[in-house]
Amino acid sequence: MANMAALHDTWIEPRPFRGVGQRDDQGEYVHGEKGAGKTTETTRFLLVDDHVHARAVLHRWISLLPSGEVVAEAGNGEEALRLIPVHKPHVVLMDIVMPGMDGLQAAEYIKNNYPDIRIILYTGHDTHRFQQRAQAVHVDALYTKEELTFLELQALVARWFPPSSH
Repeated sequence: MANMAALHDTWIEPRPFRGVGQRDDQGEYVHGEKGAGKTTETTRFLLVDDHVHARAVLHRWISLLPSGEVVAEAGNGEEALRLIPVHKPHVVLMDIVMPGMDGLQAAEYIKNNYPDIRIILYTGHDTHRFQQRAQAVHVDALYTKEELTFLELQALVARWFPPSSH
């Protein structure tokens, strides 16, 4: 499985891990037993990166999640903060190094004002450089672009949002 850094240069289709969620007769993912009156529960994502191609890769990964939906995209922290009250994401998936308000500044504001939103930060740099600040602002996950993979993202979402948790 390719990581974020590898996908930035070449497009490789990740394949979803089967066994998380079930499909109904129309091919839609549902949680719970078929016919039990349960509906698809969506995990809403806001993508924040100043590189359009990186957002496209992440968008594709989220589309492969059983319950993932990208509700908005932003090119920097300021734009992300304007989109949160409108789109109400469950998860903000954000680059750290961006022009204007960076990912750590945006994460601090988000955690102070929307503490239930999960924040995944990633960077093309060494995470040790950002780890202390990320912990101080209560970021939920921090990855290098080499560490962030589709399967890692899928595992986080499954752990944070098990069926019937929204």
